[in-house]
Amino acid sequence: MEKEIKKLFFLFTTIIIVLLVYLPSLNREWQFFDERLISNESLFPIPLNITELFEIIRTYAFNYHTDSQNAFFSNIINARYSNALGAIFNILIFYLFKKNAFYYHLFGVLMHLINTAFTWLIFYQLLSFLKLATNRIWIISTLLTLLWALHPTNIEAVQLATNWTMLFNYTFSFAFILYITKKIYKNNFENTSLEIISLTLLYFLSLLINEHNYTLPLILYFISFSFAYNFSRSVLKAFIDSFKICIPFFLGLISFVLYYSLILLPHSLYSEQLTSPLLERVLLITPHIFFHFLKLFIYPVNLSINQSNLVNLSDSIFNPLALFKLIIFLEFLLIPAILFFLNKTSKIKFTFPLIYSFLFSVFPFLHIISPTYCLIAERYCYFPLFVGIFTSVILIHSIRITFEQSPLLNKKLLYSILVIIPILLGIKTVTGLKAWENTYTLYSSALQCKKDNLYKGQIHSILGYYFDSIGERNKMRMFLDKSIKELVGAATELNEKQHRHIQIPQTLRVYGLDPTSLLISSSYTISNIRLNHFNENPDNILRFYEPIIEPNIKYAGCAELDLYAKLLNATKQVDKSQKILEYAWDKYPFSPTIIYTLSNLYLNKNELIKASRIIEFGYNFYPTYKRMLKRMIKLYELKKDTENLAKYEYLLGLRIHSIQGYQKSLQLYLSLNELNKAHKPLIKLLMLDRQNPITLLLLSKYYYLSNEKEKVIPTLTEAYLAAKNLYNYNPLNADIYKSILIGLIKFNLNSNDVVEAKKYTKELEQLIMLMPENKK
Repeated sequence: MEKEIKKLFFLFTTIIIVLLVYLPSLNREWQFFDERLISNESLFPIPLNITELFEIIRTYAFNYHTDSQNAFFSNIINARYSNALGAIFNILIFYLFKKNAFYYHLFGVLMHLINTAFTWLIFYQLLSFLKLATNRIWIISTLLTLLWALHPTNIEAVQLATNWTMLFNYTFSFAFILYITKKIYKNNFENTSLEIISLTLLYFLSLLINEHNYTLPLILYFISFSFAYNFSRSVLKAFIDSFKICIPFFLGLISFVLYYSLILLPHSLYSEQLTSPLLERVLLITPHIFFHFLKLFIYPVNLSINQSNLVNLSDSIFNPLALFKLIIFLEFLLIPAILFFLNKTSKIKFTFPLIYSFLFSVFPFLHIISPTYCLIAERYCYFPLFVGIFTSVILIHSIRITFEQSPLLNKKLLYSILVIIPILLGIKTVTGLKAWENTYTLYSSALQCKKDNLYKGQIHSILGYYFDSIGERNKMRMFLDKSIKELVGAATELNEKQHRHIQIPQTLRVYGLDPTSLLISSSYTISNIRLNHFNENPDNILRFYEPIIEPNIKYAGCAELDLYAKLLNATKQVDKSQKILEYAWDKYPFSPTIIYTLSNLYLNKNELIKASRIIEFGYNFYPTYKRMLKRMIKLYELKKDTENLAKYEYLLGLRIHSIQGYQKSLQLYLSLNELNKAHKPLIKLLMLDRQNPITLLLLSKYYYLSNEKEKVIPTLTEAYLAAKNLYNYNPLNADIYKSILIGLIKFNLNSNDVVEAKKYTKELEQLIMLMPENKK
């Protein structure tokens, strides 16, 4: 009993320390980054009530895609059919937390605390297996957990409100590792039927929330194999035992692969952009990213929300730095297997397969399967860091036992290091959390990480956009002026560099990270600032931008092509603009930006067949995107398709909580005499604003068409009073007031109430005389 109390004491002490470190970060504003997806309702609408919660889930959760792109990171666009369960959880969280930033940040910290508890229990179980003294196990479990929980690279994962599904997904991973280590501790590698079914289902569901842990079965397999081999010293028995204990997770993965292949893959698109040479990508990009992960784990000094820009890619596989990183990666890949099979008797032999657990924890982020828009992000370190510490503990413990007399492996020295490192990391985390107080401090902190002109120009441009969004024009101008100055310098450097290189790897061109592509990117940012923030003449901007992008059009990203087309259109070169956009759509078929701009051009030229094809494709692919929905409405307006127009006006009302959208939908359904369909927008309107005069006017028409004529005049009278109050407050609302008076006159005449009809007629005449168009 006393042992359990002490165990709980150290566990809760660890959690409280982590909580105290993160507590000051809870009450902060939304960051001018991915968190705008929540505050702007860009991902899903935030349900206003429980009925709408289920309607939004039915409408969007089972059929939507998301695109991931950032012109500052690369030219890659990733678009995928998103998992329904993750969408349902997201919509539920949006309903519960609305737009309260504090709740989302608190939720992220709570998820991290739960994961901290799991990691403490895992380390406790591991150290028990390694047979450390009981009193040391509690302390070392706390220190190891703090080493992970207070690591600075975890800040982004915990602080970024949009990242909670990844944290939740990894909660399952930690729970599964704890389950495996407990079974291994008991030398039990068997699963009951109930365990197989329940674990398979849980792992499959975790992948439906967020698939970042798809390599978990292999991570668990190599952990199990290492310990199974340590027990039996038989490779065959270890292979069989580890497969037995991990079979539920392999079954869960197989189920997800089948689900993905049958349900998700047919709905996903791939462009030629994603078919970069696999071997070249693995030899050039993967080692650089792997090495950057190691650097972040061991020396987490340069922390930036734009961490992707800090990966120093070489311009050739045969560059000395590239070769060095490739050798490091190959050593991690090959040496553990070589040592395991060549070493026959060493006590540390069983630890070598554990290194593959670490490799598979990083695998989803190494761009091996396909390119992704972001080379690396600090939030990607969250789970691999834990697996790395877990593996290192076993490796160091085994080496210490084998080489017990070595002064470098002295217990006191190791314990001292174990105390000092979490303290240093904790201090770095505290200072890192201060950078997250607001957008200005976050990006100002990022500026300290790299000094080249391109990086600084990009960061300063983001700060300029941020201050523009909050209406601080002077600060906007200051930062955007800095950005242009630095980007001009970067463009000069890149222009010189592109002429020095003869053979550029195709992979760098695919990513848009070769000198020519970066030159276009710099010029794009300068031109975008001048057009959209300084409101300069498009002719002048085009004279600067066109000589850079036109000869290198095949290296341009979708945002860069889109801006070029807009400048051409603004300078009356519509046909050339159309050709550029059609080329861009062929190259980036699932870019919502290109779809939106090209469809707008087709609509303006009244090319409805072409417009219909691209708009319907865009909406079917991105039904949650507001701009796609508005394009559908515009299309059906031009087609004069009243029924579809009513449908999409209703969906606009649902998507952006638009009373006008619901009103237009109701009006159109009433014009078609579709009373069953009209009922839905009518209920929405009455819930949103029961006193809205337009809603009451439409309600009176609904009563009339549904033969509830006794309710018409009372409803019109209610609308009349609301409209009159509105008119007295703002005379610009005279048209609403006028329409309601006309309705009252007609219905009173139909009811043979001439007195009431005359009263409203007189009021109508007075109103008409006062309307601006009738004043002399």
